[in-house]
Amino acid sequence: MSRTHGVTGSVSGTGKATSSQRSPDVPGNAGLWLSRGIIVGVDGSESSVGALQCALRLGALAQTTVRAVAVWQPVPFGKWGTPVYKPARDAAAILTTAVDRVCGDEVPEWFTALATQGAPADALIEASANADLLIVGTRGRAKVTGMLLGSVSSACLARASCPVLVVNNGDTYTLNE
Repeated sequence: MSRTHGVTGSVSGTGKATSSQRSPDVPGNAGLWLSRGIIVGVDGSESSVGALQCALRLGALAQTTVRAVAVWQPVPFGKWGTPVYKPARDAAAILTTAVDRVCGDEVPEWFTALATQGAPADALIEASANADLLIVGTRGRAKVTGMLLGSVSSACLARASCPVLVVNNGDTYTLNE
């Protein structure tokens, strides 16, 4: 059975949380840290799953919202299209799979996710304007290849409106540490 966590463009625990909501405030200034929330890019790679784990761990510690973003781009197949490639559906499936791997059946109420159309770096950079932290994974390309091809993480580091945390391949985080 395939679970979608309510995916019709987004994934959420209960559907109640939005990017402007956060868990109940704690005494002092602790609730102000990361008050605009965390954005995390998810593309289905191992490093993006690690980024999602990290984002959820930090979100729990900071008592703030976490929004996962999967970005899809249409592929031009001419006027005939293709019944096999459905990018919006595929992006939602990537989110669902990543959330299942990280959260299982216990998706936090303060977590939401969105599958959106666009260029991955541009969409994440745009989302960073309304966040206090952007977390992305790296596929761990060789230094020369990464420089020649560029990458989403490099673009985010250069242009995001908030601090960026890049999670290396193989890094894992648990929610219960």
